Amino acid sequence: NIIMAKFEIYDDIAFFWFIMSLLTVILIPYTIYMVYLFRQDRDGEVELKTKGGQQKWSKIREQETVKKQEIFRSPTFIFFVIVWACFVYGVAKFPEYKDEQLATFNPYETLGIEVGATDQEIKKAYRKQSLIYHPDKNPGDKEAATKFMELTKAHDILTDEVAKKNWELYGNPDGNSYSNLQSVTLGLPSFLLKQANEIPVLVLYLLMIVVVPPVIVGVWWSRSSGIHESGVCLVTIQRYYYFIQHNTKAQFLIEMLCSADEFKPFRDRRWKSHELQDDIIATHNQIKHRMPMNGRPTAVTEKVFYSQWGTVLLFAHIGREHELFKHYHDYTIHYLNTILASFHKLLAVLLDLGLAKFPKYQTIKEVMVLSQHVVQAVDFHASSLYQIPHIGQKEVSRLLKEKIESSHQLKSKTPEERKELLKGFTDEQLKDVEVVCDLLPNPALVPSWNVDGEEEELFEEDTVQVNIYVSRQNDPNDPRLKKSKTKKTDKKDDVSDDEELFKEEAKKRLEKKKRKTMSSITAHAPYFPEKKPERWVVVLADENGDIHGFEKVSSLKESQDITIPVFASWKGTKVFHIYLLCDSYLECDRHVTLKLNSKPKPSEGEQVKVALEDNEELIKEKDEKEEEVTFWWQVLDIVATICFLLFIGVGLYIYASQKPWFQTHLQPRIDSVLEFISPVTSTIATLFSPLTDLWVRYVSPYLHVEVPDPIEISPDKLIRGGNERLV
Repeated sequence: NIIMAKFEIYDDIAFFWFIMSLLTVILIPYTIYMVYLFRQDRDGEVELKTKGGQQKWSKIREQETVKKQEIFRSPTFIFFVIVWACFVYGVAKFPEYKDEQLATFNPYETLGIEVGATDQEIKKAYRKQSLIYHPDKNPGDKEAATKFMELTKAHDILTDEVAKKNWELYGNPDGNSYSNLQSVTLGLPSFLLKQANEIPVLVLYLLMIVVVPPVIVGVWWSRSSGIHESGVCLVTIQRYYYFIQHNTKAQFLIEMLCSADEFKPFRDRRWKSHELQDDIIATHNQIKHRMPMNGRPTAVTEKVFYSQWGTVLLFAHIGREHELFKHYHDYTIHYLNTILASFHKLLAVLLDLGLAKFPKYQTIKEVMVLSQHVVQAVDFHASSLYQIPHIGQKEVSRLLKEKIESSHQLKSKTPEERKELLKGFTDEQLKDVEVVCDLLPNPALVPSWNVDGEEEELFEEDTVQVNIYVSRQNDPNDPRLKKSKTKKTDKKDDVSDDEELFKEEAKKRLEKKKRKTMSSITAHAPYFPEKKPERWVVVLADENGDIHGFEKVSSLKESQDITIPVFASWKGTKVFHIYLLCDSYLECDRHVTLKLNSKPKPSEGEQVKVALEDNEELIKEKDEKEEEVTFWWQVLDIVATICFLLFIGVGLYIYASQKPWFQTHLQPRIDSVLEFISPVTSTIATLFSPLTDLWVRYVSPYLHVEVPDPIEISPDKLIRGGNERLV
């Protein structure tokens, strides 16, 4: 396993362990990635509750199955299989190497002698071993030849005083390997040294170092140079920026969206243009009355001819002309699905470009309206009731007679009322209606503002923090929504409410922190062939429609707090409009107003005056607090002084009462005083009996001299012993 050159050692064992470690590092993350690709997606559980959603997701599952099957034919998977095969082969070869050690050359062990052996013992061992492993006695035996080379090298090292000393000091006959770099140990396979492999190894080395990296970088650059970081072609971005206007309606945005460079049909060799054109011409003749300008070419189609193809297909999708799809060729269906698959990615780019060019509310509004109608497949002039399952033109006419004009009016009804309105629906259809009505959002907005974290007066050039509380469902039990409906009272009365709200907000923040990920809600869109998560946009605009701030909300499960900073560049009262726009459902948008009164910025003198007044108020509050603290400290000091004096007095009294002079001179006077005030003490003792009991139990024994118990004497004895002194 070891072939030694003049200055290098090629070690097959070290190379084996290096390759196995490298394969392990590659396989672990790559295997996890492949398992992730084949995982079961559960994002569509909401849509699976309805019949239309089940049909949609069955198609999505079929498409995902086809994509997963295509993975098995991809170069990535072939590389994955090859790596696994190499790893399995290495594991199979593991028993051959498990007892081996990495290349270490010990001349003493090679000759079979102990360290410190004499020159005679070294030569004797070499002669004995060389006779056994000499190539002349073992013709064709590679192991014997290798062993003989090791014996020769060991003999040369131990018979050279310098090499022997270097090996004993550094483990290397050439000296310190860190200072003498002529000796190198390489964990590479031994076949690299074979003369027959020199040219293939050199060619492979040149390919891996000189050819392959530049080719990879060139291919990557050619593919990514025309792609924006958002994944959209730069040509598409330039085209969108050129065509978009601040007053472009949603109907015209469809044509603009379909002009993307990604939708060039001749990019894919599978397209057969004559079949695609036949389908589009036939569809155009049937739906052109619903298209802008009666289907006539516009400035976009004149510059990008194929944009009209996608426009016709999208208008057919919005109008639910799905019976036409049955007659389409596979290429036409694939073209439509390609447009819908990239729809929201392109729509996000269109929204950003529109805001960059024209920061107007109308721009965002039209983009979101387009998204709503494409996702729900509802025509621009149709009722929002069509987004409820199983509701067609007949049901819409009946509901309009009952003054039910929108899906939210139908949502506000009870299940019994909906059942009465939708007569003729089966139980399964009514169940689908109930599921969607529960899923439809009914959002509410509560705006507020503050400056520097506190509600105070607003001055010019201040930065106002506009806080917007967004609730997905207008829950009447939500305390924050309740408060918005009541008039504000004095700040002192609102303290408890503010504390409760603060606790609730802190609780919600803790719950959000516990969630590792926050997945969005999947919208119910049975006619949209892709998974569609809900997306929201909060816009802050003035009365002229100029946008002062907006925020994208990727997930709105229950409620969310949004803060938009605004620079107060106006004087007087200004009305702001706050819009909440949804990209998945019709008539879920909300609008509230917020008035902000900006006072003129005070002069420097006024600012100094206000600062001094604020400082005086702070000093006054501080003094009041200090006075209150000082008063209680004085009370505590008096009580402590009294307790200390009582403690000292009682101690002195106890000490003095044990002395004879105290019992002779002072004790009778104390007794007489106590006897004089006994009526008063008895009254006090009656009123404060608990204190009196404590006094008798703990203090009285120290105030009186102990007296023997009285002796009971009969009258006869008293007569007989009248001269006796009785105590």
